[in-house]
Amino acid sequence: MKRGFLFIIMSLFIGYFGVDGILFENTLELFSFVGGSILLLLFAFAGFLIEDRHPVFYIRLSFIILFALANIVLAILVYNSFGWRVFKRIGSDKKLVNAYKVYQTFVSLLKMDIFLTLVGVLMLGMFLLRGANIIVDVALVVASIIWAVITTVYGVRRENFRVMLGFFAFAPVEPIYIIVKYIVASVTQPDRFASDEVPPVIVFGTFALICRVVLVILSCFVIRNFGKGLLEVFHKESTNKMDYDAIPVYVQDDEYAAYETLM
Repeated sequence: MKRGFLFIIMSLFIGYFGVDGILFENTLELFSFVGGSILLLLFAFAGFLIEDRHPVFYIRLSFIILFALANIVLAILVYNSFGWRVFKRIGSDKKLVNAYKVYQTFVSLLKMDIFLTLVGVLMLGMFLLRGANIIVDVALVVASIIWAVITTVYGVRRENFRVMLGFFAFAPVEPIYIIVKYIVASVTQPDRFASDEVPPVIVFGTFALICRVVLVILSCFVIRNFGKGLLEVFHKESTNKMDYDAIPVYVQDDEYAAYETLM
């Protein structure tokens, strides 16, 4: 039941990263999509070795292998076409393009942080502490989602330094909470650390801590890009009600040359 829950959550987030990465030409999300597909494959293979080898497991493992291979091929094909959407939004100004890529990376890491918070915190409660303080776990996950939305919409896209201070204030909460729960679990239930359920908990918890540290470091680069022109780009996107991707674009020779220079 617990492994099934984890598998479903991972599948949903991996699917989201794949769709979002393709639609918005986000390289980090696309790589996360591929890496997550491989992780699902390893996860299914480990379950196949541990559990009884029922014919259903052979079928499921075969589908997951095909799914992972297809995702890798799709990611390679899509990645080779990346660049045009950013060029239409930003132009050929390399400084502005670099600032936009930093923004994209920050938002991607923020989404990944939410995923790791959800999985890491809930796994700690379900696998190690057996549901103890589950209300606090859920509250932390919900607070993290709200924190991520506010940071993206009101902090980064509106270049609001005060909101970013709130981002820094909340950032240590999750790492401290995870570390405290590790300590509590090791003291109150030392026998649980000998079970096969502990390694994935430690892995996801460690990834959550690393992701949060990298996110805080990257946010400093995001703040450094405040006032460099991205605010006008975001304002144009928010006020424009028409989807430019649905409109045929006729590229002139000088524009295409600029695009080739950018790439």
